[in-house]
Amino acid sequence: MSLDGREGELKENRKFQLKDPWRVEIIQNHRLLLANPYRSTISFGGSREESVVQDISLDKLQKMKPILLIEMDYSLNKTYTGRVIKLKSLEPVLVMPVYLSMIVEDTDGDSQRCIIHNYQYNAETVDEIFGIGCKFSIINPHLRTGAADNKPFIKVTDPATVILHRTEGVRKMCRYCGIENAEKHCAKCKTANYCDRDCQTRDWKVYKHKHLCA
Repeated sequence: MSLDGREGELKENRKFQLKDPWRVEIIQNHRLLLANPYRSTISFGGSREESVVQDISLDKLQKMKPILLIEMDYSLNKTYTGRVIKLKSLEPVLVMPVYLSMIVEDTDGDSQRCIIHNYQYNAETVDEIFGIGCKFSIINPHLRTGAADNKPFIKVTDPATVILHRTEGVRKMCRYCGIENAEKHCAKCKTANYCDRDCQTRDWKVYKHKHLCA
């Protein structure tokens, strides 16, 4: 296959990923909860303990085999011991009393919910660590299903298994397609960046930006 053909195939695959029903569902629901967190009826379990997210040496990563979301079995509650998954945050962090809730994307472009328990957060800086475009890895990721909705999410109970990639974050990430340095922004809320008018329109229609737009 020619280079142009390969690029065309990748673009078509990305279009499919952006409209994947699960991705659409979790982003829409996350935005609804960001607008009104008291709507949440989903229990992710866990309790608050004295622990903090650490910047761990990358030596640990070199000894572990990467894993993608597509390789995980969504029908099982399973810890993938000896594996590491690298993620990018797609949405603002939802701060709940005993956990942080995020929507994340792996390096292959697939998306999932991610819940981090026991993180001693500062509400003013949590988005700088886990907010839009931030990247981090999870050692020994655990995939399980929610008790209330029976749908999958990545659960972290020990924040020490989270490795932050502070210098790799995506700046001015387009809220629809995820591309970096999206210079246009929503004229109303002035917080959402976009590549162009098309991405802004799609974000409004597909992911329901109206839930966040003030």
